[in-house]
Amino acid sequence: MPTVEVLVTERLDVAALRHCQAMLAQALDLRPEHLVVDLAACTGIDATGIGMLLDAHRAQLRQGRRLTLRTVPPQVWRMFVLARVDHVFTIEAPDDRTPG
Repeated sequence: MPTVEVLVTERLDVAALRHCQAMLAQALDLRPEHLVVDLAACTGIDATGIGMLLDAHRAQLRQGRRLTLRTVPPQVWRMFVLARVDHVFTIEAPDDRTPG
């Protein structure tokens, strides 16, 4: 499968751990060449949420695949900077999408 997109519509935190882990696991089970996680509707993130995204990123890398975060809200970006992971992820703005 070339690309799978996941839309996050809630806060990525410890309260959403089970649901978000299951969502990412389902996406990874499809073995996409490119996993896109759209954070446009994400209202916030904590260390647990950052860890989930890092785990998904590492899983994709181990398989020679890639993960991209799309439309990272300012409050989420601030947490990435504070956690010093802002340089780890590939970030895409919504108008950066290319066909195919």
